[in-house]
Amino acid sequence: MTEFILKEMAAIRLCIFFFFTSIASVGQKLEQRISIDMRDQSIKNILLRMETLADVKFSYTNQVLQAEKKASVKAQQIPLKAALIQLLGTGYKFKEVKGYIIISKEKINDNEILVKGYVYDSKGAPLDNATVFERRSMRSNNTDPNGYYELRIKRDVAPDSIFIRKYNYSGSDVGLRDSLFTHTSALSRADSSGNDMTALNLLHRKTDQLTQSIASYWHKHQLVALNVQDTIYRKFQVTFVPYIGTNRKLSGNSINTVSFNIIGGYALANEGVEFAGLFNTNRGDSKGVQFAGLYNINGESSDGAQFAGLFNLNGASSTGSQFAGLFNHNVGSFEGAQFAGLYNLNQDSIRGAQFAGLFNFNKGISEGPQFAGLFNTSSGRSKGSAVAGFMNIHSNIPLQIAPFNIANESSAQIGVINFASKSKFQLGVINIADSVSGLPIGVLNFVKNGYHKLDVGYDSEAHLNLSFRTGVPALYTILSSTIRPSHRDSTEWSFGYGIGTAPRIGKRIRWNIDITSHQMVQGGRIEHLQLTNRLSTGIEYQITSWFAVYGAFVANHAFYEMDAEYNPYTESRNIVYSTSDNRYKSELWPGWRFGIRFF
Repeated sequence: MTEFILKEMAAIRLCIFFFFTSIASVGQKLEQRISIDMRDQSIKNILLRMETLADVKFSYTNQVLQAEKKASVKAQQIPLKAALIQLLGTGYKFKEVKGYIIISKEKINDNEILVKGYVYDSKGAPLDNATVFERRSMRSNNTDPNGYYELRIKRDVAPDSIFIRKYNYSGSDVGLRDSLFTHTSALSRADSSGNDMTALNLLHRKTDQLTQSIASYWHKHQLVALNVQDTIYRKFQVTFVPYIGTNRKLSGNSINTVSFNIIGGYALANEGVEFAGLFNTNRGDSKGVQFAGLYNINGESSDGAQFAGLFNLNGASSTGSQFAGLFNHNVGSFEGAQFAGLYNLNQDSIRGAQFAGLFNFNKGISEGPQFAGLFNTSSGRSKGSAVAGFMNIHSNIPLQIAPFNIANESSAQIGVINFASKSKFQLGVINIADSVSGLPIGVLNFVKNGYHKLDVGYDSEAHLNLSFRTGVPALYTILSSTIRPSHRDSTEWSFGYGIGTAPRIGKRIRWNIDITSHQMVQGGRIEHLQLTNRLSTGIEYQITSWFAVYGAFVANHAFYEMDAEYNPYTESRNIVYSTSDNRYKSELWPGWRFGIRFF
């Protein structure tokens, strides 16, 4: 049994060897170059001479070939196949099998002609992957590794010429004669430093079988777009998938007015309207309207409207409007309106409005409003407003509205936390800036080049006062605390917050007007509402750049619960007004305070 299996395996290996050997030998004799010059001889005799020159045998029947018919052939160092085509015409095909060349009839429909030929470079070397095409029927084909091509053309098209193109080579236009449809052309290199198809060959480094198949498909067809630099204008085209449609392999060279892409399409450009079940792809630009179930991609600009279920992507500056379920992306600038479920991204400036579910980003100048669920940002100057659910980040902008706003320069910021190097107006809980020419309105305002004071003072109620003022002279916030250490059985203290203004009335003198409110505390307990509110007005005198003294008159107001165990208002005071109800009491009396300030 084992011996039988070994014999079988040996036979299989032998069959495989001969199979691949035969494949490797196919076409070798047909591409062997010969020189021949025979006039008015029978086809039979000419074939016998070719057999001697190429060391082959021809096989044919009388029904296929009229061997006694007179013919002529003249060739100098051309492939045997080319000499056979010159002798017999394009109506025959040739197959090499084990040293024999079988001649048979080529199947050609009555409504078509068949053009065959070779393409060489100027030195006589065959050029593979050169593209041969005809404009009206959009028929095209690429040369094989031996430079050989076949092109079928409908008779009703009746072209005067076909065209041969190859990347980095000068092109050739071949005129067609009525009965002779075999042509050999030579192309000169246009750029000897070029590396043909290098970028496309990279696709074949993929190892995954499916990826390899897709890459090979695109490689094969994009050779045409790379070779052919001609532009073909088409009023109407229908495509199933790229290269399978009315524009065939020349899709990448066509500019279409109306396009219907059942699944997806590929073209040079759009100058009208494009519809696609899934995608529209243009090597160049789009001037019109695009509708796609998934995406629209243009290698250059878009001038018009784009509607896509997923995204719109343009490789240059664009104008019009964009609507996408996920995102809109322009490599250049954009002018118009953008609407996206996730984001809008422009790698240059924008002039128009942006609406996005997540964010809007512009690398250049932004002229128009931005609305986003999360954040907006622009690297350049912005001339519109930005409204976001979370954050705005800009270089220079008139208005930001978001919980968090960050800008180098801003006319106005409205949010929870606002930060700017230069700002005119800020409204938020916390406002931070290097300088503010207007007002920061917030619970805490920190302005680097604004008004900062740490003061220590004493008041008419025998409290030591410690306060920190920050903001700008026109409006600052006050964080303060008071303490009366030697009072009763435990320390009496308070914490408070307030606002104030300090207009300048002299070179070293400012007038302070402050409003503060303090919650009184005994020890560490806060059990009842015990508020001391103060309205003070006084003078601050700046002795040095970092040291000042102050004094102020104070209107004190107390609002407290009468039945509380702790009452901080039992000391004698000059009460000028008092009122109460069943629970709370309100009192008003004058006072004073003075102290020193730093910074």
